[in-house]
Amino acid sequence: MGFEDTYKASYSHGLESIYAIETVDLRSVRRFSRRDEKVQSIPKVLSLAPAAHPQFQFDFGPGFTDWMEPFLLEEPVQVLGLSRHAEKLLLDQKRLKLRDLSQMVAAIGQGHRDEINQKLAEYIHGKERERSYQIDFGSWMRSLCPCEQRKQCHLLLESFGLEELLPLSSGENTEVRRLPPEHRLQWCREGLAFLKSAEIKGSILKTLRRITAAFVRPWICGRKGLATEDEVMERLEKRSLDARHVEPFLRLLREVGSPLTACLSEVDQGVYAADDWQADAFRQIVACAFSYFRGKGQAFLLSHLVSLVEREKALFWQGYSDGFVEKTLRLSSQFRVRKGETGRLAINLAFHGNHSL
Repeated sequence: MGFEDTYKASYSHGLESIYAIETVDLRSVRRFSRRDEKVQSIPKVLSLAPAAHPQFQFDFGPGFTDWMEPFLLEEPVQVLGLSRHAEKLLLDQKRLKLRDLSQMVAAIGQGHRDEINQKLAEYIHGKERERSYQIDFGSWMRSLCPCEQRKQCHLLLESFGLEELLPLSSGENTEVRRLPPEHRLQWCREGLAFLKSAEIKGSILKTLRRITAAFVRPWICGRKGLATEDEVMERLEKRSLDARHVEPFLRLLREVGSPLTACLSEVDQGVYAADDWQADAFRQIVACAFSYFRGKGQAFLLSHLVSLVEREKALFWQGYSDGFVEKTLRLSSQFRVRKGETGRLAINLAFHGNHSL
């Protein structure tokens, strides 16, 4: 008897032949479900949960992300254009925003449920619900203005050329067109007073901080920590859903008393730093460079003055990123940088004469 036969004879329990696959007729094995049983389709339920992102990303907090939470789910339910009865049912149940529609209340009938689900699906289709990489000023404005202040805010936006951000229904448009001039002016003032209220103004400032933290401050850091007002405006236009809205919307915010500059560190007229550390470094460099000028007409080669400032600061273990000192001197209103007669960049005090170099 060979080794294989000895192994089988010694350790066999005798059941191998019974359960061997070749002795089982697979056709005789019965399925758990019947052949004629139909698969039940799962009803499609609308969900406001954000779609899964194709690539997992860590959220390191403000200042370390290039996106922000969109305003979509904070918009009022009136944007859906529901029937009057369905809209009243939602408002009676305190379902005021799109976020509140994640679960329907039992008091709403199936017909109205279907209407709300359909309108909601059409409205949010293709829009970001978790991370927005662009600024949607229209969605932001709609999230700020409730139904009772909608027409007043529309007239206020009209004075800034932004009425398309807050569209009205056909009935509301007819009512607004028929208003006499004095009533239109009064409603416009009421809209401005609403946006100036403590609650709304606080919400605007909070959103501005989110915008600057996501789209402006990290970008300024990549530009050696400094940027001019025109550069910031250009940056916002690039990150806006519609660049035409940026300039008039910022004018509106200034009128409300919530300018974008309130969320940035202004170090000079029209010059902004990425953070307080960069702002303090800007002021120290300007003061240090200013101390080297002894007379009204004195001038330096720009590269020479940069090296003098860097060496002096190094004595106190203060160092800066490459190009920061030079950019500070170029942007400061205390100095004037231009090409000298020798073709090299020269720097002197602003509004003073300049020697040829």
